[in-house]
Amino acid sequence: MKIIGKVLDVNDNQPLGGASLMVYNPDGTNSKTGTIALEDGSFVLDSNILDKVGAKVGFSFVGYEPVKLSVAYSKDNVYLSRVGDSLGAVIVTAKMNSKKPVLIAGLVLILIIALMIILFAKLFKAEIKN
Repeated sequence: MKIIGKVLDVNDNQPLGGASLMVYNPDGTNSKTGTIALEDGSFVLDSNILDKVGAKVGFSFVGYEPVKLSVAYSKDNVYLSRVGDSLGAVIVTAKMNSKKPVLIAGLVLILIIALMIILFAKLFKAEIKN
């Protein structure tokens, strides 16, 4: 079965490009099948598991409450709600290991992304107040 739709913010209908979609088996286990929403929030998900009664699709995006919906409710538009007003402190720890430079680069990337999210959250609050 193939489902097509968009992932949107419940408050302002803005697309959530980069949102993660994951197919869950009828017993609730992760099927390891999924996709990522495009920049405009659109997605196409095609999996034989979606044909099974009780299969669900999980939707998640950083800063938003994740949801699992039955296949019938996963078509068309799916709306996600923001978790809260702001993000808390971000703590990144790492141990230097010459054999794993990729790990260090990954942690640095996570730190940069976290800082960008905090910056965008502050900018978003400033726009709302103005």
